Order: sequence, then C-alpha cells, then structure tokens
Amino acid sequence: MPTPPEDTSRRSQRGKGAPVMIVPRVMAASAILLALACPAAAQDAPPAEPGAQHQAAPVPAAPPAPQAGADAERLLQLDLRAIVREELGAAQRLAELERRNLILEAREELRDDDLTILQIILGVLGTLLTFLVGGFAYFSYRNAKQEVAHAIREAKDLVDSSTKSISEEMAGKLREMESLLGQAQASVATIRSIKDASEQMKRQQATALMDAVTSGGKQPTPEEKQEVADSAEAIRQKPRGTLSVDELLILIGDNMAQKRYEQVIEDATLLRALHPDDEVAVAQSWITQGYAFSQLESHAEALRVYEHLLRRFANNDRPALQKQVAQALVNKGLTLGLMQRHEEELAAYDELLRRFADSDRPELQEPVARALFSKGLALGEMGRPIEANAAHDELLHRLADSDRPEIKKWVAKALYYKASMLARQNKTAEATAVLEQWVAKAGKVDCELIAKDSDFDPIRDDPGFQDFLRRHGCIAEA
Repeated sequence: MPTPPEDTSRRSQRGKGAPVMIVPRVMAASAILLALACPAAAQDAPPAEPGAQHQAAPVPAAPPAPQAGADAERLLQLDLRAIVREELGAAQRLAELERRNLILEAREELRDDDLTILQIILGVLGTLLTFLVGGFAYFSYRNAKQEVAHAIREAKDLVDSSTKSISEEMAGKLREMESLLGQAQASVATIRSIKDASEQMKRQQATALMDAVTSGGKQPTPEEKQEVADSAEAIRQKPRGTLSVDELLILIGDNMAQKRYEQVIEDATLLRALHPDDEVAVAQSWITQGYAFSQLESHAEALRVYEHLLRRFANNDRPALQKQVAQALVNKGLTLGLMQRHEEELAAYDELLRRFADSDRPELQEPVARALFSKGLALGEMGRPIEANAAHDELLHRLADSDRPEIKKWVAKALYYKASMLARQNKTAEATAVLEQWVAKAGKVDCELIAKDSDFDPIRDDPGFQDFLRRHGCIAEA
C-alpha cells in the first residue's frame, strides 16, 4: 500500500535538521577558546555568517605567558574539553538517536513497504485464490457436470437395463400367463368336452334305451339302465322349464324303460316346446311319443304322430333324420297292422324298402331288416305264405352275412319263421336245416319257444326233428 505524501515530508524534515544543531555548538566553544587565548584577535574576528558552512580554524600557537595565564588557559582548555566532550557525547547521543530514529523510520518504511508488498502479495494471492477458487469451482462444476452426466448415463443405462430386464421378465411372465391361460383354456375345454362327452354318452344311452324299447334294438345293460335312472333322478330336481335337450331325452328314456308312458308323452311334448330347432331331438320325441300312444292303445294318436314326423322330415337328407324317418315308417306299418289295416301296413313297409333297401348304412339296415320281417309276418297273417317266404328270403339274401347284433337278430327271426312255415308244410328235413342256420345266427336254441310253438307239431315226432332237439339239449337222450 503506498505511503501518503505527508508522512514522507515529515520523515525528510526530521532526518535533515538534527545534524545542523551540533555544528554551531562546537563552533561556539571554539570561539570562546580563541577569545581567551587571543583577546585582540577575538575582537577583530568577523562574526560568523549564519547558515554558512563552518570549518574549525587551526588554533595558533600561544606565546609564552605568565604562570597565572597558563593555569587559566589549562583550566579553560579543560573546561573546553569537558564542554567538547559533553557536546561530543551529546552529539553522539543525538547521532545515536538519529541513527535509531532512522532505523525506526527505515523499519517503518520497510514495514510500510512490507505492508504494501504484503497487500500486493495478498492481492496477488487473493487474485490467485480467486482464480484458484474459480478454477476449482469450474473444474468442480465440470467434474460435477461430468459426474452428473455419468450418473445420468448410469441411471439411464440402469433404467434401460432395468426396463429391459423388467420387460423381459414381464414378457416371460406374460408368456407364462399365456401358457397358463392356454392350459386353463385347454383344461376348461377338456372339462367341457368331458362334460359334453358325458352328456353325449348319457344321451346315447337314453337313445339306445328308447331304440331298444321302440324298435327291439340292442338292449342296454343293467348298469347302463341304472346310470340313466340316476341321471334322470338328478334331472327331476331341476325346474322343468330350464331342462336341456339331453336332459329331456334322458328323462324320456328312463320313463320308457319304467313304462311310464303318460310321462313319456308329456316330456316329448315339452322337448318340442323348449327346443323346436333341434330337429333330431324333435324327431326322436315323435318316435317315442308314438310308441307310448301305441302302448296305451291309442293307435290313432300314434299314427297321427308318425304322419306328422313324415310330413316334416321325409325328404330330409340328414343321416340322423333319415334313420328317424325309416323308424317312423316301420312303426307306422306296425301301428296299421294293430289296427288291422294290412294293406296300408304293407304300403308303409314298401315305402321304406323303396327308399332305404339298398343302403349300406348300418343305422338304415336295421329298419330295412325289421320291415322285411314284419312284411313277411303281415303276409302270413293275410294268408299269403309264398309272399311271406319271399319277404323273409329277401331279408336273408340282403343281410344274412351281417355280423351286427341288431341285424343278426332279425335274420335269426326270419330263419325261425321260415323253419316254422316249412314245419307246417311237414317238410322236416328243410325245417331242421333252416333251424340249424337259426341256431348259428341266434347263438343258442330257445327250446321253450320251440316246445310251445304249435307250427312244429306236424314234425314234432319225426326222428330227424327229434335228433335236432336231442343234439341241442332240448330233449333227453333216449
């Protein structure tokens, strides 16, 4: 920091005035000594000019004086010396003080210079510190910015990796959920298929039971009958207006097996009211309802039901409906036979044979076999045995080689009826030969049936017929 001008002038005045004070005092002492030594010279000496530079004049050698003057001179010299010494001591002390003052001033100047230098240094240091702080702040900011950018990148990478990981995990979970959903849907579909299969099986059992009752088809096992009965019992606990087609068919089948024909008629009517669009079920309901009317000896009502079915479905090409049409034609013929309307009965059988005799579908071959057998019976009752045998021969010609139980049954019946007709004509050899075919188809001999059938009375005692009965265990060995 620079020193103010007033301080500098003060120090300059103090340093220059002190030495001037010492010289006049020395000069005054020299003048006194000279005056004492040379009074006349002292009086003639010019006064000293103030401000001039004085130099000590050499003192002339004093002439010999008396003893008193010499003592006085010595005393004066001693005093002068003492004064000079005192003045010199004072001058020395003053010089020492000046020296110390100069030192102090130098120190003060140095201190002021030091302070200035220190201030400069501090300023420089402050500037440097400012630069350092600024640089530090800049580098810190840059580093912080870099760290923040790095942290942001790391966070972004972490977020990206986490997002990717989460996305992959979610995708995996989604795939697992889709797999589980697929499995669940497959399980539901399996359960539904099992349920549908179970319902379908029960429906088939009920339909088979109805067919067995209405057409003399394959009889269900006691276990199957019981299953239908158990299902029907559970169905009866439900509101009747909510029953499905299958449930109503099961009820109809169970009522048919239990010979509850009034309930069969009611259930069949309800089925058509609730499910009029299910054509196969509607046709089945008419078949069973017609059979129930026949069992109740309401043949006209049965005939009306069959006619209704034929008017609706006679020209339908669906296989399931063609089976129902064929069954309706057979039942119509049988109903007409019960009403002693044999010509119309034969017409119904002929209509069936015209439509389905050449079919190779098993579900149609059974009605064809039944129609041919029933036609032969009708012709026999009408006293037309040749035509009756011709109908049975046609049945044997068409279906004798079939291995289906429902067809073999009608073939066996035709063989038995043919053998009985031959027995009535007393043709033992032909009758027993046909009976052997009958046993082969039926799988056993119904000895009780033969024993009660009067058609075999003409040949009952014939050895050939007796041999047949003996061979098949119908009579004991002779």
